[in-house]
Amino acid sequence: MSTRSPFASPSKVTSFDLPQGALDLPRAEASSLADLVDFAIDTNNSVIENPGSDTYYVRHDGVLYTYEPPALDGVDASESTTGSSSASGTEAPSTGDQ
Repeated sequence: MSTRSPFASPSKVTSFDLPQGALDLPRAEASSLADLVDFAIDTNNSVIENPGSDTYYVRHDGVLYTYEPPALDGVDASESTTGSSSASGTEAPSTGDQ
């Protein structure tokens, strides 16, 4: 059984506009935001969201671990953060009231 709280993720994501020099490290790509958050927790780091690129980062031991959510069909990536999506990049469930 995992000791991680399912509600720990939002508190581990911080939004910063990063200078280009902060990204000049060898990279490793996470397969999901949840994996990147788990890694951040395990290494006592925070996930940094760069709002200009919709990419999430964790710096650890000279490596930049990243997650970039897939683009939504028909939506510009810069617009995807203003819709009804959650931090995991999935759309919020519909209430059926339309």
